Amino acid sequence: MRGWTSLRPAFKPIVIYLITASLWSLFGLLSPTTPLHYKEYSLPVIAVEVGGHLSFGFLAGVFTFDPVLALVCTGESLLIDADHLASALNFPVLPRLAHSVFFALFTGVIISYALRREKRPDFRFLLVTIGGVLSHLSYDVLAGNGQFPILSPFYLGSFSFPYLSWVELEVGACLANLGVAISSTSNLQTACLWRSR
Repeated sequence: MRGWTSLRPAFKPIVIYLITASLWSLFGLLSPTTPLHYKEYSLPVIAVEVGGHLSFGFLAGVFTFDPVLALVCTGESLLIDADHLASALNFPVLPRLAHSVFFALFTGVIISYALRREKRPDFRFLLVTIGGVLSHLSYDVLAGNGQFPILSPFYLGSFSFPYLSWVELEVGACLANLGVAISSTSNLQTACLWRSR
């Protein structure tokens, strides 16, 4: 039970991320389209998709060397697909609008300010969010669906990513999270240095 409570701080950023991804899909109303239906997905296909996103998100999150941040990255890698919800509910919107650079930056900054530490934004969440989005895109490319509206909401057209770019995207996700670990170590060393004076 103690392990569970130590991971509880991961849920607030994940909820903020989920809400933001759901709302981000409403930008699709700027370019109405025929809704896509997801009824053709079978349970085995969904299980593989969920497992793939969780695996890629966790692999990237491990590089934070922090179990809470690893869980945040894992959750974000999966929950970005909340941007399919409006389309699945028959709203005339393009799906996948949160699969965007601007979504990653905006959401990362929102979470960083919402979860301030010592009255300062905690920008570790910005890097973790970038890692979560990149790991999600990586798995999508590997699974054969590498077209994303990467510049939404400013441009709603999709860009195609070449198949082997999944490796670069996952490495980018790991490096973003490694940046969190390096930053945390650097901050800890600075704090220890100040205390020793």
